[in-house]
Amino acid sequence: MIDDGRLVEACLEGDGRAFTLLVDRYRYPVYGLCLSYTGDFDAAEDAAQEALIAAHAGLGKLPEPRRFGPWLRRIAANQCLTYLRRQRRRIALSEELEKKLVDPARNPEERVVDREERQQVLEVIGRLSRPQQEAVVLFYLEERSLRQVADFLEVSMQTVEQRLYRARRRLKEEWMDMVEKTLKDQQLSENFTREVVEEALRRGRESLEEQDWTAARREFGRITGALPEHVEASRGLAMAFNGEVREALREARRFGDRRLLQETLAALRRAYELGADDIQVVRAISSLCFQFGQHREGGQFLEQAAARRDDWKESIGLLKSGIATYYHAYYSGRGDNMEDCVRCHRRIRELAPADLEPRRRFTIWQPAGMSMAYAHVGASEEVFAELDALRAEIGGEWSVQEHFQWTSAYTNQYREVGKWDEVIEHSRRFVDWAKGIPDDDPRLSIAPIGIDSSQDHRIPDREHAGEWFRWWTVCYTLARIAKSLHSAGRDSTPAFAELEEIWEQQEARCRSMERQAEENPGDENLRAEVEDQKRRLTGLYAHAIEAAYEAGRYEETVRVCRLIEELGGALSDRDPLYIAAALVALGQVAEGKERLRNIYGAMVTKGQCRAYFAKCREFDGIREEPEIVALVTEWEGVEQVWQE
Repeated sequence: MIDDGRLVEACLEGDGRAFTLLVDRYRYPVYGLCLSYTGDFDAAEDAAQEALIAAHAGLGKLPEPRRFGPWLRRIAANQCLTYLRRQRRRIALSEELEKKLVDPARNPEERVVDREERQQVLEVIGRLSRPQQEAVVLFYLEERSLRQVADFLEVSMQTVEQRLYRARRRLKEEWMDMVEKTLKDQQLSENFTREVVEEALRRGRESLEEQDWTAARREFGRITGALPEHVEASRGLAMAFNGEVREALREARRFGDRRLLQETLAALRRAYELGADDIQVVRAISSLCFQFGQHREGGQFLEQAAARRDDWKESIGLLKSGIATYYHAYYSGRGDNMEDCVRCHRRIRELAPADLEPRRRFTIWQPAGMSMAYAHVGASEEVFAELDALRAEIGGEWSVQEHFQWTSAYTNQYREVGKWDEVIEHSRRFVDWAKGIPDDDPRLSIAPIGIDSSQDHRIPDREHAGEWFRWWTVCYTLARIAKSLHSAGRDSTPAFAELEEIWEQQEARCRSMERQAEENPGDENLRAEVEDQKRRLTGLYAHAIEAAYEAGRYEETVRVCRLIEELGGALSDRDPLYIAAALVALGQVAEGKERLRNIYGAMVTKGQCRAYFAKCREFDGIREEPEIVALVTEWEGVEQVWQE
């Protein structure tokens, strides 16, 4: 038999099976001790479970692993004292407990006799001193040897014999026979160990809800060690690991915990293989792949996950995520996965029911980036044919959002192959159409929809319809025109001037709302609208950053970035790199370097930061400086956390 010390050490090393052995070894001694304190079978079982769970949680504080039994006894005693303080009185056996403890095959009269006998036995045992109660219950409950009882109580065998002798004298032979018979008949639930596990499972769920990742890992890890194929516990452990990684990514400027990352992915994949293949687990796995630049692996996993779904709508959602993941390999210089993107999108088109109404069928082309890969494999005509057919079918129901997405998808085909005149032409048509819509035109209020009615509520109407959204789409498209004009070697100034005009209109509107808020200081709704308008302004500005940078309009790039930051907005995606490059180009090198040092998170881990830094010619003058070389090396190290 493995001694307690070795089992405790195995537990501390993460072997949950060792804990199961300890539970099986000590469940009756602990139960007996608790029964001697509580005088109630049900309460004793509850206290025993609590004691065993508390012992596992505190194993790291056990000074001598070989003395686990005596240490556990003290924990159990404390649990019982806590119980007694709460109860203040001895409680009788409940009817529910009686159903659990008696043989259902016996007739009601026999059950009444059994209940009365057990209650009498508890009362008789209660007349003994506490040491005598402990000795009697431990000795007869599971027919433990004198040596086992003595070791658990930390007394000599002679002391145990004396306590049993005095108890027998006090109870006399008649009562002693009844005590012995009743205790021997009293068995713990066959599921006692499993119930201990279920309690740990409950605590693990609570820890997940409270985002106490360490506690959740401990509780779920305890279960998976004992029951390696327990699906819910495996899922809980995986999500606890995932939460810890997410928190580390948010708080740490440079994520470098390779072991945590490996353990997290292993736990997630294990849970997934066991059957925990819900969307949250799938998204967690694919997100880690995306976050750390494993785009091909992430895309392949999402394709496999989509194939396992019974719901075609869920499959389409996963395939769309797969396309986005594959795309990022291309944009971060990690490979050309355009054929993979097209394969995924063609599968999406196959999955969509043939009788799906046109507006809902159009959602499979949204966002517009879903279709970009067709241009890379020479299949643009396939895109044009379906988009034209959908537009004809939708007709008068065309919303601003749908017209915008249609234009973006259409022009993506031209942009990807450098047909700038076509990009400008189609984009211009949309801008003129959107700007020309009367303020009371119902098309401004057509709410976006999902691929079926169950998904409609997921799309916030305020963000994708209405007056503000109209100007958001116009600014986005004007920025695309500006970039295309520059790429075609033409003057982009008119497009930027048009952007400025729209900004001035929206800024004036914001100032008007601010004045109203000042005049009505108690109007909380108006103040909220002002903050909302400021947030939206940052969205209008953001479109111009990349366009201004690519056109060499460095002062414009910096000005727009500062406008966003002054309004409390955050720069996203590649914008921090663009403002750093613009600052360096303008001679403000110190701030440019500081901006570079402050880039962290997904831009670094998935490789985009290093890839775009290499492309920005404005950094050529500082690339070889030791501090910049060290920074790029640091970025590479973060990327390699996953690779290694």
